[in-house]
Order: sequence, then structure tokens, then C-alpha cells
Amino acid sequence: AEDENGTKIPLNIYGSDLHINGKSVQGQIDSNKSNIKNLGEGVAGSTALTAALSALPQTSKESKLSCGVGTGAYSSRYAVGFGCASKVNKRVDINAGGSYVFGGSKSYGGGTLDSGVVKAGFVFKLGELNKPTQISMKDKKVMATKIGTLTDKNEKLQNKVSTLMARLERLEKIASRDIKSKDLALIKN
Repeated sequence: AEDENGTKIPLNIYGSDLHINGKSVQGQIDSNKSNIKNLGEGVAGSTALTAALSALPQTSKESKLSCGVGTGAYSSRYAVGFGCASKVNKRVDINAGGSYVFGGSKSYGGGTLDSGVVKAGFVFKLGELNKPTQISMKDKKVMATKIGTLTDKNEKLQNKVSTLMARLERLEKIASRDIKSKDLALIKN
């Protein structure tokens, strides 16, 4: 639009709606605004779903099966996940799980971001299998108990060896007839 001097001015329409090719411009703006808002909420929900999935177990080192519950949050969206992982054998581990975002799915024009996701995967180990160098807490406690017992036994054995060495030295003196009367008084029966 132009004023009487030919200067461009904003076009304001009062009391009616501007249409282009039969479609309301304001209606399209409002629809796009709503779709963008829903898409943003859907992306926040998807991020929360992913965070909840990432908290779930992948493999179990100490047991054949492990399960877990995870949670995730992003922006104003919250999700919870549940999953399990299992050792099939020495070379293969499997895992599966899913998560659900609270607040439902979000539609954004031509699509919908759903409120739940699932996952499944497996690990196949290639090459030589090395035993892990880490030990479980249970094994650590057993080893500590055994080490304590062995330490006590070792101290007692050292005391006995010292006593026996002293007796042996006295016996050697007697056997070599290199004994003096004062040394005999030290020998205990």
C-alpha cells in the first residue's frame, strides 16, 4: 500500500480477513504458531524419552539378567523408562526397554510426536575374551576375610619359628659340647 505521496505504508485491514488464493493469511499464521509450539513441546518430550532410555542397563557384568527403571526430564516434559539386559552367553548380550513421556503425544500440522518409544539391541563380542580385572564387592569381602585369616596364621607361625630357632641353637650348643653351665639354665622343657 502507498499513501497519497507514493510512500509505502503498512496494509491494515479492519473488519475482514485477508485471503490469498482463498486461504486466510491470519488463519495460516495462527495455525503455524500452534504447530511450532506443539513441535517444541514434542521435541522436549522426545528429549525426555531419550534421557529415560539412556538411564536403562545395557549389559550385566555380575548376573545373567539385570533390569532397571530410569527417568528423564527436559524443559517441562518428564518421562519414565523400564528395561532389561541379559547375558545370553560369553559373547552375546541383549537388551530391551521402553519409555513413556507424560502429557501425551503432540501433533504439529502434518505429523505427531508419540508419547512412547521402545528400544532393543545386542552386543556381539569379537576376538579374544579377557577376564575383567575388576572384582565384585562380594568377592572383595571374601578376599579380605581370607587375607585377614592368613595374616593371623602367618604371625602365629613366625612366633613358633622364632621359638624353634632358639631351641635349635641351644641344642646345637649341647651337641657340639660347647655349652657352658649358664647356657643350660636357659633351656626350658
